Amino acid sequence: MLLSAARLLRHFHSASQGFLATDDAIQTWMLPPQEPREIVCHGDYAPYNVTTAECEAVGIIDFDTAHPAPRLWDLAYAVYRWAPLSGASHPGVISGLDEQLRRAELFCTAYETTAEERQQLPEMICRRLQALVNFMQARASAGDETFVEDVAAGDAQLYLSDIGYVQKHRDRLLKALLQLEPLPAAEKAE
Repeated sequence: MLLSAARLLRHFHSASQGFLATDDAIQTWMLPPQEPREIVCHGDYAPYNVTTAECEAVGIIDFDTAHPAPRLWDLAYAVYRWAPLSGASHPGVISGLDEQLRRAELFCTAYETTAEERQQLPEMICRRLQALVNFMQARASAGDETFVEDVAAGDAQLYLSDIGYVQKHRDRLLKALLQLEPLPAAEKAE
């Protein structure tokens, strides 16, 4: 599933690049465009937005957060969600850091991420999550009930916690992504 999801995202990015080159009519996006506008990002490429068939990712759903941005902007969020890069206090985390690092590297390999992109990934994950928190808080402050509820439920705080988690483990994440040390064969407790 992980490998097919990474390849599916790569294909989507390649297809969306041509869309941006030919369609200047779309000017309204829920999330603000990011520079350089290389592709149309999905904006929320996570396991809950992928359809599957026989353990393969075959389709993408829920495009309300699509917006123009660099390829790495969307990849950062995807790696964050598919690894997933979250501490044990985050609801739903079922693996420790070693397994998360292994999954992040596998996703990047299947996506065909370059060494330069991998080097930038930890910081881009943090930038992407901070932009999401800023967006959520701004919409909540403007009275958007959905985001008022999300912030009140602690969603923004979870993302801030995950930023701290990625920053804390940045060096290990880089080593895993750049394959500077052998990846563990099995998960170890954090």
